[in-house]
Amino acid sequence: FLRQKTSDLLLVGAQPTSVRQAYTGLLDELNISYDIEDYHRNAAADAPKFWDPGFRLLSGLYDKLFIYADPSTLPPNPVSGAEEPLLNLAASAIQIFTDKGGKSLTTTSFTPTADITPLIGAFPIDQVISSPGQARVVPDSGLYSVDSIAYPDLFPSSIDIGVDPFVRSADSELFYRARLTRLSGWNGDDLIASRRRRNGSVNQILFSIELHKYLGDRSAMLQLFDQIFNDDFDW
Repeated sequence: FLRQKTSDLLLVGAQPTSVRQAYTGLLDELNISYDIEDYHRNAAADAPKFWDPGFRLLSGLYDKLFIYADPSTLPPNPVSGAEEPLLNLAASAIQIFTDKGGKSLTTTSFTPTADITPLIGAFPIDQVISSPGQARVVPDSGLYSVDSIAYPDLFPSSIDIGVDPFVRSADSELFYRARLTRLSGWNGDDLIASRRRRNGSVNQILFSIELHKYLGDRSAMLQLFDQIFNDDFDW
């Protein structure tokens, strides 16, 4: 059973209601219509029992996806018993969605020891940087785009602790870097977002930070969402 489609954008998330509302509030303010699949609500009662074909068929109905997640696992699947993070479960469907011309924005976070093997190929990432110590982003530093002024600096509402930059895939390009505070010997690159293009146009963006934590300047996040959904993905 698939719900009636009402938009060309699907939000897919597995985080608390407050996180979902942060994102829907931004989209509402920009008058961007969307449908929602909330896999956190009711202990993931609406999550697919069979991600393939279930989520593959659902995502294939849409032109654009906005995926928000974190490293936590979904409750045990009633069929397989598997307990995995949302991105791991959805990765194969995202790969197919992207190959068929779909466009997606993903915001998530990782742990330094996360197994991201299922994500390689499906997302523009090859490795999460692992280092002793800790990397943080503080409110007066933030993130900055390596591209152009069309993409604003983003600032956290409070200190973002335990940030995990990553190594991008070979077929992707640099997008955002973080002005990191490095503690206790943390060492590594500061890449926090990468993107892919299809026929010259942006079709996939991955942030390894949770964007709802970066509303220190709300107008900047509105500018970013407007640029991505109304310009970058408008093809």
